[in-house]
Amino acid sequence: MRFTVSLAKPAFGKPCNGCGFCCLHVTCELGQVFTPQGVRCLALTVSPDGSFSCGLLATPRAWPPLPPQPGQPRSFYRQVKLLHDSPLPVDMLASLYARLLGAGAGCDSQTSLEWEDCRRSRLRKKPRR
Repeated sequence: MRFTVSLAKPAFGKPCNGCGFCCLHVTCELGQVFTPQGVRCLALTVSPDGSFSCGLLATPRAWPPLPPQPGQPRSFYRQVKLLHDSPLPVDMLASLYARLLGAGAGCDSQTSLEWEDCRRSRLRKKPRR
């Protein structure tokens, strides 16, 4: 399935608006536990209004963990699998997944232009003495 970003991406660090830019470009470490390598995250969901959200937060047990993939950190995989298979209530599991994702911390996806602006502003600052 092909998705397009219909909402403007917020500036880096600003509150998330569900534009989906980050998830469409890179599958997060958590999503990699539930998605085959080389495939867009299976938990990415799109709403009728065009906004995106993480299905792992809405229905955390809907996706079974896949076997570990080459290059995937084994300790992270084991922790997520233990959480997924635990008897934790669904809302608590979703809350733990949200913490792993950094949900609520603002937009964490930088475009190359934002990265370049950040680099330039750091270079302009005078070193402290």
